[in-house]
Amino acid sequence: MLYKSPLPDLEIPLVDSATLVLNGPRFVDSLDKPLMTDPASGEFMSFKDMRDDAKSLAAGLRTVVGLNKWDVVAVFGNNTTDYSCVVFGTLLAGCTISPASAAYTPEELAFQLTDAGASILIADPDLAATGKAAAQLAGLDLGRVFVTGDNDVDGLRALVDIFSDDPIEPVTFTEEELTTKPAYLTYSSGTTGRSKGVVTTHRNIVANIIQLSDIMSASNPPGTCWSGALPFSHMYGLTAMLHCAAFMGIHIITIPKFDFKMLLLVIGKYKPATLFLVPPVMIGLAKHPAVATIDTSCIKYIVSGAAPLSADLSRALSQRLVNATVMQGYGLTETSPVAALSIPSKPVHGSAGVLLSNMEARLVDTETGLDAAKGERGELWVRGPNVMFGYLNLPETTAEALTADGFFRTGDIATIDDDGNIFIVDRLKELVKYNGLQVPPAEVEAKLLTHSKIADAAVIGTPDEVSGELPLAYVVLQPGAELTEKEIQDYIAERVADHKQLRGGVIFTDAIPKAPSGKILRRVLREKDAARRAALAAGSAA
Repeated sequence: MLYKSPLPDLEIPLVDSATLVLNGPRFVDSLDKPLMTDPASGEFMSFKDMRDDAKSLAAGLRTVVGLNKWDVVAVFGNNTTDYSCVVFGTLLAGCTISPASAAYTPEELAFQLTDAGASILIADPDLAATGKAAAQLAGLDLGRVFVTGDNDVDGLRALVDIFSDDPIEPVTFTEEELTTKPAYLTYSSGTTGRSKGVVTTHRNIVANIIQLSDIMSASNPPGTCWSGALPFSHMYGLTAMLHCAAFMGIHIITIPKFDFKMLLLVIGKYKPATLFLVPPVMIGLAKHPAVATIDTSCIKYIVSGAAPLSADLSRALSQRLVNATVMQGYGLTETSPVAALSIPSKPVHGSAGVLLSNMEARLVDTETGLDAAKGERGELWVRGPNVMFGYLNLPETTAEALTADGFFRTGDIATIDDDGNIFIVDRLKELVKYNGLQVPPAEVEAKLLTHSKIADAAVIGTPDEVSGELPLAYVVLQPGAELTEKEIQDYIAERVADHKQLRGGVIFTDAIPKAPSGKILRRVLREKDAARRAALAAGSAA
């Protein structure tokens, strides 16, 4: 049974993403207007400034640094006004951009640098120490590590030093390159194991820009202000913020590191019409008393993504911010990222929206492998021009994720109603989603097993109203060994990014349930955790 988008198909131009955005009519008409503003300083970068700086960076990457087409540029930074220049400068040079989370430890960043084959690294000044350490671990020459801004930091050159006004030939792409080459290498944890490089093509991003802007443009005319709270290193922020906003002539107020008070300041001072957020932040908007102290009437649309938004929270937010339409989107890094989005004129509470234009879906029974009956739940498979080309250097993993006829197996269980509204009801995937960020259990387990007193370990997500899920570890100690929960949490905290820490706690057990193949039976652990939580709730009630 094939489900098709209720929206009309759109023409997806056969161009690269930088050409689409920087030559788009709304971008060109907005040249003298602010594209990005830093709320802390009030300084802004205009559309023209960004384009000019991107061109100078592109020339420098080619003529000064000597990069060639498809060389990988890793960017390690927070949401600053410089970020878009780095992204579009890289793309104009014909290179591949690989954004890394600003929360990464040196070891995590080094893995991405190595796996992606990064030629250079561009870091924020305040992340220079981590970037330098990661480069050394990855064997990347420190002469190829740069910092944004005007000044050298800790021996690392300022990026502006390589800006060049020398003319370079515009980079051209064949149709095959636009549809098969990695213009973007973002990293997704997938269902198991270490992070995987997602090969996202120019075609993928161009398609998602066209799909999203078709829904959002009418309600967000040029000059509209958006809050830039989503990490630009995350595919959600990279596409919806950096690309779509620039393409649509939207003014972004950057929030370098998310802070709820800063978001309220941005709302009060800059009056953004649309907020792109994640559910934990929406809980704050629905419940925090400080929201009542500012004028929120400017907010017309709130778009939730990266994790499920409950119908109850959606309704609560709609009741508090009466001028705002609450929308929800659904997607993954592998879908560039948006596959479904609420239609602004008729959102449905609890729904992840409808399939975007040019997209198709199937619901597949996980037991039989056949299409689920109408009205029944099944694993959501999606197909469209925004679905990734595959995983970098992982042909077997790619073959497991993509069917021969182009469907991507999302690992999420869903239902679809007669109007095309998608409802995500469960997840096959093993990864934990904390505040919308992916935590691969196998990675945390590997860190746990480096402790000399730990014999075996398994990590699952335990439900949390605020964060979605919290990483929870089941741990088997070596015979005669003693460790406390806090000692294990502290051990992991020193070795992983903040969102991967064991906030769900540590449970000591005699054995980890496994299949004969050795695969951890996480379903059994989730059942044990559910029983544990039920017992705790019963005890509290008593």
